[in-house]
Amino acid sequence: MTETFLTMDVHAGTHIDAPSHLVPGGASVDTLPLESMRGPAYVADLTGFPVLTDEILRARVPEGVTKLLMRTDNSRRRLFSSSEFAEDFVALDSSGAGWVVDHGVTLVGNDYLSIETFRGNGSVHRKLFSAETIVLEGLDLADVEPGYYELHCMPLSMPGAEAAPVRAALERTKASRPS
Repeated sequence: MTETFLTMDVHAGTHIDAPSHLVPGGASVDTLPLESMRGPAYVADLTGFPVLTDEILRARVPEGVTKLLMRTDNSRRRLFSSSEFAEDFVALDSSGAGWVVDHGVTLVGNDYLSIETFRGNGSVHRKLFSAETIVLEGLDLADVEPGYYELHCMPLSMPGAEAAPVRAALERTKASRPS
């Protein structure tokens, strides 16, 4: 007989953050709508920028995108094949989070362990949570080409938790490619 035991922080690897992560009394991960974690998504090429601002997103993300996955220079770090944590990872700044909220993005994901800079004060997370934007962190986008995909993202069922590991998969289909 084989048994595997797992002990981990729920913010390790690919995971969803819930508002209760930073907002007292905020929603836990088990209350987030699953339909917000699947459907058409856009992988944006945001390489070459140390921080993601509203100006960069405006120039690189097509109008009408509701699920945005941000492929940055972080993908070159190969997050899942290195044990070193990089404090200088690429993340959204407050203006970038404002752009996400103002453009009706319902899910935003990135290719490192936080959507907010290492020295951030939680304001980026709180801005996204205030608009009920799903925060998906730790994506492996190293070998993913920019463009339109179908996102399938399901978190573990963890009642009351502020985050949960997810299995996120992208499927490129004819229906989701730009015309």
